[in-house]
Amino acid sequence: MIPGLIVFSTLTALLLADFFGPKPSKTPEEKLGEALTDYLKAGIKVRKEDKPEK
Repeated sequence: MIPGLIVFSTLTALLLADFFGPKPSKTPEEKLGEALTDYLKAGIKVRKEDKPEK
């Protein structure tokens, strides 16, 4: 009974530490991806200009 209680309390402590622990910071790749997403979110604007005929 004692070993089972020790295992249960250890697993509970690990799960709670994972759930309530600090979140890892973002990697540079993730930051770049978010910046590109924000930049391209509005879409790409294309302007077509007519060339004057010669």
